[in-house]
Amino acid sequence: MAAALALLFKLFPLYITVGLGWLAGRFLKASGSHIAGIMLCIVTPSVVFPGVMSAPLSASVIMLPFLAVYLRSQRLQGDLSYLHHANRSQYSGYSHAA
Repeated sequence: MAAALALLFKLFPLYITVGLGWLAGRFLKASGSHIAGIMLCIVTPSVVFPGVMSAPLSASVIMLPFLAVYLRSQRLQGDLSYLHHANRSQYSGYSHAA
């Protein structure tokens, strides 16, 4: 029972947000794009920042963005290399067969 109450307490701001969005759409005739903009600009930071502040800080957590950028750049480099060789064989008469 305590776990259910803790979960309800954590999700209570989400329920309030959904209720306010429903009220805005129903009575104020706000469109979905207006409500989505409000959610993106106001509610998302209020959810993300406390999570970031309570996360444990370690070397692996700090290195994670750098790892993601490195892996993406390697993937992009491979894609560009493939495109370069594909275009080269298509347009310049270059062929892999000797």
